[in-house]
Amino acid sequence: MSASREILEMVRREVGLRFRIREVYTARGGLGFVIEPPDDLEEEFEDLRRELRPLGMVVSVDDKDGRVTVFVVNLPRGRTRPVSVNQFMLLLTFVTTVVSGSLLWASFTGEGGVFEVHNLLWGALTFAVPLLLILGTHELSHYLMSKRYGLSVSLPFFIPSIPPVGTFGAFISIREPLPSRKALVDIGLAGPFGGFLVAIPVLAIGYSLSIGDSSTLWQEGLVTFFGMPLIMQAMMFLFPVGGDLLMHPTMFAGWLGLFITGINLLPAGQLDGGHVSRAVLGDRAVYVGYVVMGALILLSTVYTGWLIFGLLILMLGVSHPPPLNDITPLDRKRYLAAAIGLVLLITCFIPVPMESRLNQPSLSLQSDEPLEMNISAGGGVQFNFTMENDGNMPLLVTLSLDNLSSGWSHMFTVLESGDNSSSSLQVDLDAGQSVQIRLDVVADSNASVGMYGLELGVSGGSAHDSLSVRLSIV
Repeated sequence: MSASREILEMVRREVGLRFRIREVYTARGGLGFVIEPPDDLEEEFEDLRRELRPLGMVVSVDDKDGRVTVFVVNLPRGRTRPVSVNQFMLLLTFVTTVVSGSLLWASFTGEGGVFEVHNLLWGALTFAVPLLLILGTHELSHYLMSKRYGLSVSLPFFIPSIPPVGTFGAFISIREPLPSRKALVDIGLAGPFGGFLVAIPVLAIGYSLSIGDSSTLWQEGLVTFFGMPLIMQAMMFLFPVGGDLLMHPTMFAGWLGLFITGINLLPAGQLDGGHVSRAVLGDRAVYVGYVVMGALILLSTVYTGWLIFGLLILMLGVSHPPPLNDITPLDRKRYLAAAIGLVLLITCFIPVPMESRLNQPSLSLQSDEPLEMNISAGGGVQFNFTMENDGNMPLLVTLSLDNLSSGWSHMFTVLESGDNSSSSLQVDLDAGQSVQIRLDVVADSNASVGMYGLELGVSGGSAHDSLSVRLSIV
């Protein structure tokens, strides 16, 4: 440690005021003091750390081979950025999330373009503001808890992105090592707890504004389905919505808040959950980190995005550096907080966050009997056939009979339910579902002798099929 004799003597004095020194030696680019640990080690250490910190020094303590040693080294000067950088990134992220919100609002209402003023305003109100409120609360909770421990920390940096989300999230930069295991838990959980408490009311508002309507969600083409974490599945009992759920932009903001909370609580590396895991398990936390990496690789077989997250954790480091005071154990309050964090991880994590599927409608008509029959004038005939939805999306299917001569009549009957219609019939068919249909055709008593060709057709969206029916009046 390059310092003047006066500073070195001052460091020796400050350490000696708090601990009984057995040995002093040069180590780690600074000074090492072998001490007799007092009963109030945690309080004395914290007091020494705060005393020497304004002088640009960092204090740590460890216990190896029965030797409790206090180390004092120079604190590396981290690069700081002006607050204007934070402000600019927040403004830019607000713009990108407003555009994303406008896109979501226009898709939800089916009205107008992305850059129309009213859509931009609604996008800001229903998506950008609630999402940034969740992210901001998460990072400010980290910030305030770091300040409580007297750490040098930056204001949040927001990261803009392209639609449909408009942001990659936010982060703060803690410019010095965390002081203790307790600090690891407090700072690590402050963000997820704060963000979660904001995400829940945002979700509740979003649920109340969302639409339950199969016809709006089940559409042809590429459709994205969002996975629901356990906490959202529980909320569905409080906000029952009939049919499939079409997300309101505010609900999507809440969903993103839970998704981000679940990711941050993963017990690996420098993630919030990694802080907590290191505090609870010590050096053994690295093994949990590798288990998380393996789980993400396994999950990437169903959602490729987890591979990206896994690689990011690997780049940042699976292991977690120890706090300055790695001796003092956690108290019951921190263990309880860590257990709550684990429950929050389980209820917020989404194994398959989203899945895109190409909806392709398809219908088929089949008959096990001949579609040619003789009929007498004034008489009737009956056909039985099967209608099947062999596509991958539900359909509202319409049946019709074309080329029917004047004076003839027909009736469709769904054999399972007995529903019928004199002219046409509509049936809801889930993907892979089939129904048995009976067609009754009655000829007018004045029908002329001859052959008549009828066309039996079904249609649902762009899917359709038909069968030719021939009747001979004899």
